[in-house]
Amino acid sequence: DAVQPSVPSFGDLQVNVGPVDDRRATARAVNDYARDLVQTRGDRFGIFAVTPMPDIEGSVAEVDRALGPLRTKFTADLPAQAELIDALMVAAEGAVEPSLPLRQAQSVAHRLAGVSAILGFEAVGRLAQAAEMALSRYVASHGAEVGLDEIGDRLDALVLEMDRQARLGPRPE
Repeated sequence: DAVQPSVPSFGDLQVNVGPVDDRRATARAVNDYARDLVQTRGDRFGIFAVTPMPDIEGSVAEVDRALGPLRTKFTADLPAQAELIDALMVAAEGAVEPSLPLRQAQSVAHRLAGVSAILGFEAVGRLAQAAEMALSRYVASHGAEVGLDEIGDRLDALVLEMDRQARLGPRPE
């Protein structure tokens, strides 16, 4: 049997008590260690960022710093995701039964909607969610409620926003 990944935790007391600068430094050190652990043993470990609460300013800064690499990876991957969506739409338009490529496009839109929301890319998330809902309605109704034209319009809007965000880089709008 395979070993399941785990998410180690760090006690709140170490980052929530004491001088603000010490709490910030401890949170940064813990997050750096955890990031390095995941980079070397991502098959075994996941992480949650530690924040120096109740220091709101320091906590927001640490969350922003922790999400930075994820935002960079997300925006770098947007062109490939846009190409996949385009390819799935072409496959759907040429298929006798377009449900399979549209289900795959729905899965891509679902992932984009969720990750975009977490990372702060609201426009991508909103358009991905709208595309996912239209794709879901198409698949559930076998095309009776939503046509391929509407799906194409929603996916085109999503792809345009993904391209725009990829050009802007890893800072959310």
